[in-house]
Amino acid sequence: MGLHLSSTKIAQLQAATAILLSPFAASDGDEWRRAVCAAIEPIVDSRGSMFGLAMPDETLLIGNADVVAAMQPFMPPTGWMLDSWLKAVLRGEKIIAWRDVYEPTLLKRTDFYNDVVRPNRLYAPLTVTATVRGSPLGAAVFHYFESESGADSRLDEQRQLLELLVPALQAGVNAYIALRRQRDTLIAFGELSHVALALFDMRGHPVHQSRALEQLLVLDPEPSRIRAETARVATNLSATLSARNPLAHLDHPVKSRLTTHGGSYGLSAISFGDGFGSVAIIGVMIEDLGPPRFDVQRLRSEYHLTKRELQTAALLQRRMSAKEIASTLGVSVNTARRHTEHVLGKLGVHSKHAAAERLNGQAISTD
Repeated sequence: MGLHLSSTKIAQLQAATAILLSPFAASDGDEWRRAVCAAIEPIVDSRGSMFGLAMPDETLLIGNADVVAAMQPFMPPTGWMLDSWLKAVLRGEKIIAWRDVYEPTLLKRTDFYNDVVRPNRLYAPLTVTATVRGSPLGAAVFHYFESESGADSRLDEQRQLLELLVPALQAGVNAYIALRRQRDTLIAFGELSHVALALFDMRGHPVHQSRALEQLLVLDPEPSRIRAETARVATNLSATLSARNPLAHLDHPVKSRLTTHGGSYGLSAISFGDGFGSVAIIGVMIEDLGPPRFDVQRLRSEYHLTKRELQTAALLQRRMSAKEIASTLGVSVNTARRHTEHVLGKLGVHSKHAAAERLNGQAISTD
């Protein structure tokens, strides 16, 4: 049967294709998946839809709240539901109708049909799928209809309409998954190597900051300046890439220097692609140019130092005087001395020299 498209239907298909191909135009993956559902629903006149993505650390179902709530207990599907679905996916079918995977007579006798499908009017699901490496269920946008007979009568037309969206769905899912995996790799790199690392999307929104960066921010008395400079470098790189060429990558990092009352830092920003030639994420590494820092987590757990005491300890490690500590923290000399006394008491030492040695991991002098 030939497919005759009205101008309205063509416009709907164009809008849906644009959204499918733009996973990074949304603030996050959940927002993109909701936008995909909303864009495809009018094309097939569905009662509602949901976008399933079977991946670790990913929300399994996204879409119409009432549809998701009704189907959530059955995802991933159990037993007879899963077997038939997997067979269709493994056959490489991109558009899957309910009659392709289930025997209608048997399905209508199940509790699932009578307790879920009928009360919620989730009839005749029609699904467009995309493959995801390492995930047997992959990605799928499920559409449900008010009337089973009405949906069946238009099945051929709806299949053809969804088939037009298959390439865009697969490309969008590929790009999204590539970025997800790259981001996860960068996060793992930051944690395993103890690098102070911040990740941003192309709009300058923060995506992740490593534990090493969190520790650095705790120790510096001006964390807001470090955060602001990190965001500024990321935003400037994003703007440079967008102005020059949206597909361009910089071969060398963009560098910046920042000096606060607590230390000196070197910042390096570089772009990372989504695997399809487009920049999708920006990483900013922050190098502490001062002496080696101590282990914040150990001092917190072993000596129960507060945030202000940790900042004071970092300055004692650098052998600052009470006046210098007061100036750096923006407090009075008496307050700086009080913080110092608390740190010495918790560390179990009696001098700033001994505290510095302990914080540097050295044996305490008995002189």
